[in-house]
Amino acid sequence: MPLIWAGTLDPCFVQKLTHACSVNAHVGSWIANSVLGVGANSDMQNPEHLRPADPDQPVVLLAEDDVMILNIARITLERDGYFLLTAENGEEALYLSRRFPGEIHLLLTDVTMPKIGGMELSKRVSTERPTTRILMMSGATSSADLDPKYPFLPKPFNPAKLSDWVRGLLPVRHPKIE
Repeated sequence: MPLIWAGTLDPCFVQKLTHACSVNAHVGSWIANSVLGVGANSDMQNPEHLRPADPDQPVVLLAEDDVMILNIARITLERDGYFLLTAENGEEALYLSRRFPGEIHLLLTDVTMPKIGGMELSKRVSTERPTTRILMMSGATSSADLDPKYPFLPKPFNPAKLSDWVRGLLPVRHPKIE
């Protein structure tokens, strides 16, 4: 058993996260939280069972292959009151989109990702979920290279700018979490 746990936690150590780690896979997501000297807990979720506690809470599907940006964006948007589904590539995001039972209000996706890129992901999600809004982001692509129907957030950005962009597309109906 210790060898299995050691292998499972390895991505967390690679990411050099000190207090929390999220590992997404095609079977769902596993979240581990730990505080030095206090203890640790973990939770495993299957996409079909993921639901916001409040049915009016907006849902954001975040697809980003850079783990640092993924985690910053996730933390920022969760603090802003959004419910987040996260994926480290377009294939995982498409899987989550197809398996998540509720409405996905916004797809926030990087343009350049492994397996399925952001443009292809956006086309597929908008076909399968026509009410989902799309926000593209990239540090390597300009908005001129993208479909003009999708808003574009250039990287790098700070958390406040991300919040402003998302709030402009998807007003939050919940108080900010402090």
